[in-house]
Amino acid sequence: MNTQKSIEADNTVSWSTLPPWIQEHTSTMYAFLQTLEVTQDMVKDEDMMHTAFIHKSYAADYSGDYVYNERLEFLGDAILSAIVAKLLYIDFPNHAESDLTLYKIALVRAESLAAVAQDIWLDKVILLWKWEEKNN
Repeated sequence: MNTQKSIEADNTVSWSTLPPWIQEHTSTMYAFLQTLEVTQDMVKDEDMMHTAFIHKSYAADYSGDYVYNERLEFLGDAILSAIVAKLLYIDFPNHAESDLTLYKIALVRAESLAAVAQDIWLDKVILLWKWEEKNN
């Protein structure tokens, strides 16, 4: 089986076929989401959910043009940065912009987010290439 993506007429990306190991991983994805209080009926696009859990390093191990989470990660990083900036702005009204910037950088840096991912067990659910698992 192949996990090649197809571009639909409306330019949305969809999975043409999911290999068995991804299909079997779907229940694990839903179980993880439930720990974050996201129920299965709240997931409106299962293809998007699969995309969110597939890292580029994992997709690169297989030939073909695979869908992976890099573009979603870009969007999520921007949203997270905006939320953290707003919270810092509200919680520290007397701090200078330079201080707030340093706080935000510390909170949204890769190492901080990797620690959070481990705390919520995201590292057990996201599909990574083995080298990425060892080094992130």
